[in-house]
Amino acid sequence: MQKTEGLNWIHNLRTKWIIFRLLSIIAISLAITLVLSAIAVNILHLTIWTVPLVFLTVTTIILLINPVWKTSYNDVTRFVNNKYPEVEESADLLLLDDKELPMLQQFQRDKIEAVIPSLQNPKEIKGKIYSAALILIIALISSYGISKIPEIKHNQNQTTKEQSLIPAIKENILPEISDFNLTISPPTYTQKAARKQKTFSIKLEDGAKVNWQIETNIPVEK
Repeated sequence: MQKTEGLNWIHNLRTKWIIFRLLSIIAISLAITLVLSAIAVNILHLTIWTVPLVFLTVTTIILLINPVWKTSYNDVTRFVNNKYPEVEESADLLLLDDKELPMLQQFQRDKIEAVIPSLQNPKEIKGKIYSAALILIIALISSYGISKIPEIKHNQNQTTKEQSLIPAIKENILPEISDFNLTISPPTYTQKAARKQKTFSIKLEDGAKVNWQIETNIPVEK
């Protein structure tokens, strides 16, 4: 085994750490952008061009808070020392030149070099990607729900408008009727919710269903 293998392992681990952290940051930035853009476009009625601006702003802020590219080899060796008891807290020896090491430290470094092939990649690296992916999925669902808010409001306003167009007719309710309710269920193609009213004068969509509930103060013959 060459003496440089340990240093190469540290280098590869650092590279993976930075790449996976950048990918997770991009995923989280996309998640935040989806939610904020859905609010901006569908509720605040801003232009769609705000989406890339939001993404760049969010990504820049996260990178400034967490500059992953500044991860040093010493950061990696500290992580390795805490993660792998097999290296006996001596991973930093892999960063030093053999000629600079006393004999005992050279023996310790040789021991670590022999252990390195048996070490598995830390789960923490990919774990950040999985967490970011979960956040992105939640953001996708949330942004989809937000995008439906204008449609729901439009349908509600349309229903209110249609109900307001019903002419005010003075109804003569028989004295035998103590109470009544009717439920109107519009057909599926209208995408309207069922509505209730307490008037006999009704306005229906084609294919709508009406459910009457009438209570009387006298016995009803069957």
